[in-house]
Amino acid sequence: MPAAVYIGDGKMAVQDLPVPKAEPDEVLVEVAQCGICGSDMHLVLEGYARPGTVLGHEWAGTVVATGEDVSGWEPGARVVSGPAPGCGR
Repeated sequence: MPAAVYIGDGKMAVQDLPVPKAEPDEVLVEVAQCGICGSDMHLVLEGYARPGTVLGHEWAGTVVATGEDVSGWEPGARVVSGPAPGCGR
């Protein structure tokens, strides 16, 4: 999957990363749109982000897989994220 990855020294690069597997208590979302906000810019430009981090925590997409312990979410559901910080993966 293509992802914008912080590579260090204030630089980002689009890299091809493996698609993660949904853990038992997780859903896997195919992100269609992702915003880069001011907090992401501070992390990059001021050097707080760790190299290898995938930034962007304001996104919309579609659920493509659910873990075995997940209920109430089905593949095909369209979802959005709030502005809470992302997990970095």
